[in-house]
Amino acid sequence: MSYFLRFWLALDLFVQAIANKGQVGVTISARAETARYHGHKWGCVLCKWLDAMDRDHCYNARLNDMKRAKAAYDALREWR
Repeated sequence: MSYFLRFWLALDLFVQAIANKGQVGVTISARAETARYHGHKWGCVLCKWLDAMDRDHCYNARLNDMKRAKAAYDALREWR
């Protein structure tokens, strides 16, 4: 992953972590995808806007968050 992408990912995760009810390690786009799934208007609007710029952005963000979480979990299991 390029420095540019790592920077934006870190900024996204930081903003999400300090936001109201933010979860560490979850991007704003993934949270919006979850909100859209549950029918929250803000999630539908944000994902519609992001998906217009990058097809399936919110869905892919959720998948990438799960991949990063699994990689971290697997790395920690190696300590046994």
